[in-house]
Amino acid sequence: MFRQVGTALGVQERAEKILAQWKDAASLEWTDRKNPRRMAALGVVQFAEASAARAYLGLAIDLQRKQDELLAGRVQESRCLSVRLPGCEEAVRQDKKVLLPGGGPTSVSMLFVRSGALVLQFTWHNVEPNQAWAEKVFTAISTSLGGQQKSPSPGQ
Repeated sequence: MFRQVGTALGVQERAEKILAQWKDAASLEWTDRKNPRRMAALGVVQFAEASAARAYLGLAIDLQRKQDELLAGRVQESRCLSVRLPGCEEAVRQDKKVLLPGGGPTSVSMLFVRSGALVLQFTWHNVEPNQAWAEKVFTAISTSLGGQQKSPSPGQ
């Protein structure tokens, strides 16, 4: 999927370099049975090196911007900001409201969290983003990996 999006948006070479360091990934999605417009998702990607995780995070944010450009006129609001989460090296949140054909406005919030070679992406559609929950999930996943996602410090 990452390769397809990268190709469609004209950044195939950049995406391929990142994919060469892709080690493992998993995703989980929840959809409200009563209102399928409400959903939450979690994506976890582990890379061979922290530099690839940084590159992935940068490209993921750039791809969101390109998507907003392609949805010109449909994106009512959009903001991207750096946030602090204990134990992570980078965390970026993007919130936007998008007009979808026949569906009315949709709120989308994404939180990207990186520590070492590990990246987590939380996505909420028409659900209030829960940063405290995201922090707990990040801590649990990074702890379960036993610190393997941390990049070695200089001299190690």
